[in-house]
Amino acid sequence: MSQEQTRRFLKNHLGVSLYYSLRDRVEKEKQHLYDRKKVSAIKQKLASRNVQAIADDLEFMEFLHRLFPRMESGRDDLVNLFAGARITFNEISAHGVALENARLLDIGCGRGENLLVANEYGVKFALGIDYNPECRKVFEEFKNGLQPSEVINTDYLSCDLLNANLESDSFDVVTSIASFEHFDDPEGVLNSCHRVLKRSGVFFANFDPIFPSPFGAHRFGTTGIPDIQNLFSDQTVFAFLESKRADNLIHPSKRTPLSNHDPYAEMNRWTVRQFDQQFNRPDKWEVIYYRRRHVYDHYFMSWLFRNELAKYSEEDLFTAGITVLLRKK
Repeated sequence: MSQEQTRRFLKNHLGVSLYYSLRDRVEKEKQHLYDRKKVSAIKQKLASRNVQAIADDLEFMEFLHRLFPRMESGRDDLVNLFAGARITFNEISAHGVALENARLLDIGCGRGENLLVANEYGVKFALGIDYNPECRKVFEEFKNGLQPSEVINTDYLSCDLLNANLESDSFDVVTSIASFEHFDDPEGVLNSCHRVLKRSGVFFANFDPIFPSPFGAHRFGTTGIPDIQNLFSDQTVFAFLESKRADNLIHPSKRTPLSNHDPYAEMNRWTVRQFDQQFNRPDKWEVIYYRRRHVYDHYFMSWLFRNELAKYSEEDLFTAGITVLLRKK
């Protein structure tokens, strides 16, 4: 059983709240557990460097890459995508949200697994929106592979929510999974979600990693260096990615080339505080549930590179993701 399968098994059998409560206890212990040989090698390298600034030191970045090689990504086949979608709906339902006969909007819907699984929870209509037209092709392939009885009334728009011109007060539930760290205008997107929701409708978002956190740059398919976006300049990171002929040099949804002025053009670079301010708006929302997910595997970076990381709070550096459930007032 893979780590992802183990996590899903525990979430389904323990319940999401208990799972994350236990997980947080385990994570806190990782502040004291780290690879001492790796840390010693970094210390020695830092002591032997002739240049002062890390930000523009491509050779030092290459050194770290040898210590932290690329990370294997999880499987995105139909079974795993559907399993993840069920966890999403189980978490929403666990907080007393009625999905039966609901009209659902899923923004940043990707390959549309939430739209297809929604039928199992009695959703009446599901609309997905995603900027990437390639994702819609995958959705159609998935949909065509199912029996007609397994597919509810669904639709898929390849556009930006801010330009979708959806009717106000027309949805009971709005979801967004693994997307809010990518939106160019998170505040505008959340305001649009509020507008299209019916009164007392609910908004659910689950997303990570947030940009300041160790892997918030979303370049784990190329390198496993934690905090590259916090340690190195954009130009240095771009040069490194270019030397690796990384796929990350193309915007994943717009399919346009990135530049050394912004090698993370698909990231909004928001901090935890900025998200907190938007989600905690008592004039618009009642907060049903709010959870930050912390990861301390690379806590040692905060004291190895204390000067470079000083501009961020520990909450920013180690809050990997946020889950939020809001009710429209």
